[in-house]
Amino acid sequence: MIKYVCDMCGREFDEDDLIYDVKIEVKAKYKELEISLNDLLVDHMDEIKELIEKTKGLTAEKLQDDVYKSYSFHLCYECRQRYIKHPLGRGRSNLPIDKRYFGKN
Repeated sequence: MIKYVCDMCGREFDEDDLIYDVKIEVKAKYKELEISLNDLLVDHMDEIKELIEKTKGLTAEKLQDDVYKSYSFHLCYECRQRYIKHPLGRGRSNLPIDKRYFGKN
């Protein structure tokens, strides 16, 4: 049997408890891409080389995390209420976000 724990307060759920799933996606905002005929005719090798140089030493995971990251959390009813009231942690204490929401895990 799978045991679930509230990711905010650390309370273990009973079998009949309601569990709330919170899914967060953080995505880079892209400008709409418009490609002109001139863009297709220009040699972009210098730009490609510059981009390769900028990303040298970075792992594929780091590069991907810079444009997309997702999280999934389980919350109990009480923590869901707190999360809904302050989803970005505004209005809460001055503790770092990892201590405010995940300090007991």
